Amino acid sequence: MSLNRYAQRRDANEHDLVYVARQMGAQLEQDGPLDFWLGWRGIWRPVEIKTKRGRYTDEQILFMARCKEHGNPHLTWRTVDDVLASLNARQSA
Repeated sequence: MSLNRYAQRRDANEHDLVYVARQMGAQLEQDGPLDFWLGWRGIWRPVEIKTKRGRYTDEQILFMARCKEHGNPHLTWRTVDDVLASLNARQSA
């Protein structure tokens, strides 16, 4: 039995989104209750990756509520555009 409390199933779009962020120089460290901690330009933010129809777990909802209560932002990435927006970049045509 694993001691890992977090789901082992990964979102189908995770690989592509993580790849884009790392190509831009972002540091991503996997840890829960959200999927990653994003290190970007000296600031750390929790990041959850979801498919377009993906839903948050109860634990994730509580974590994000605590973040909001304390004024700590968190990110949700569903598309490459979400990654680019959070890293203040834009996709070339």
